[in-house]
Amino acid sequence: MLSGAGVVARAQCPTVDNVGWARGATVRFFLDANMNAEQKRLARWAFAEWSRAGSINNARVRFEEDFTGQNFQFHLLNGNLGGNTPAFANKQFAPDGTVVSATLTYDPNAVFAGTSTLIADPAQPGYDEFIIKLTLHEVGHTMGLDHPTNSTNPCAQPRGASVMNYICNVNDQANNMPLEVTACDQNTINSMARYPAFTQSPNPIDESQFFVRQHYLDFLNREPDQSGWSFWIQGIESCGANAGCREVKRVDTSAAFFLSIEFENTGYFVYRVYKAAFGNIPNTPVPLTIQEFLPETQEVGRGVVVHQAGWEQQLEANKQAWVASLTQRRRFTSVFSAASNAQFVDTLNANTGGALSAAERDQLVSRLDAGAISRAQALFEVAENAEFRRREINCAFVLMQYFGYLRRDPNDPPEPNLDFTGYNFWLAKLEQFGGDYRAAEMVKAFISSIEYRRRFGTP
Repeated sequence: MLSGAGVVARAQCPTVDNVGWARGATVRFFLDANMNAEQKRLARWAFAEWSRAGSINNARVRFEEDFTGQNFQFHLLNGNLGGNTPAFANKQFAPDGTVVSATLTYDPNAVFAGTSTLIADPAQPGYDEFIIKLTLHEVGHTMGLDHPTNSTNPCAQPRGASVMNYICNVNDQANNMPLEVTACDQNTINSMARYPAFTQSPNPIDESQFFVRQHYLDFLNREPDQSGWSFWIQGIESCGANAGCREVKRVDTSAAFFLSIEFENTGYFVYRVYKAAFGNIPNTPVPLTIQEFLPETQEVGRGVVVHQAGWEQQLEANKQAWVASLTQRRRFTSVFSAASNAQFVDTLNANTGGALSAAERDQLVSRLDAGAISRAQALFEVAENAEFRRREINCAFVLMQYFGYLRRDPNDPPEPNLDFTGYNFWLAKLEQFGGDYRAAEMVKAFISSIEYRRRFGTP
């Protein structure tokens, strides 16, 4: 994984070592108690990205956390690897190359060869991203990927083409390793004999049980609870063979997941917090990427199944804890640590487009000045503001079409021109029809699109 610094450009994809998890496997991972909270958060981030990638590549491998330590195939922990190795994934596999278990060991004390310089340094910029990159890389080894072939210099590609690229300086501050599973990685996985293309016909997404379960996975990040699963299946199947009725029920069922209490308080809540805290990503109309959205939403939704005992208390505790954690991160503190309470609230309000009334704004500042609430609590309140929720609902609805159905950002391939033309089109159309997704035919278009249907079989 390690190599020296250099400047020669390259753009190579990873090679393969012909081992990997079984096609379609759900791999349970366990984060050891000797990992600190920040390491765990960043490792979860990487697993969420690999699950996203697996939902659209031929491997269809999904990663799910085991919190008990009793039922897992992938163990992550800190240990001593010696020398200049900051992380290593040791795989156990069957004779046919199918990985059956793995252990990923991080060595926080690893240094560059011949020096005392830490490879992963929490005190230097880039550490948070670096742990994600390390984990993406090592999980890549369990997916059958290996390092790119040798080139003039393997350390020369900023925001490299593959998660299997090399580490070249402290915390990979040169960004030789990407923060997402790239097209190079996906294409290499799809080229492996163990991961053939999905060509089922008829397409399984046309079957009600499969369709509904996929919505639980894509929008709520969990397996369906039996009562909810049965309810939505029955709604579609009540149409019998009436094709028009089934189409309407499928569209309404699909939209219901975005409009549900559970998603409103997990995925849509994360969207609003990011928007209020950081505004839109520069030169884009959206506040976050799918790589940011998925792990944060999973954190907020952990252990929550609406209408099961204690769900409201669990959800509220998750939301409060997550926002408090977010306000401790470098990204947040670097923006707001020097700001007065008035400047802090005014920035949040500006990011919401001025959703707060003058009285709401003044009250927040007053309570912060008096020490009655923390900045995390103030951010929480802004994110839950009714006017802000109303203003953002259509923007979030359109963005979730891309995140949920297509599992990508709106400006990612295969989007023509790699811009937000498609996103802007659907937002304009949805607003033209006053937020009526049926009249705008937005949900219908996404669930019948070739890109969506190709995830599961023959379009």
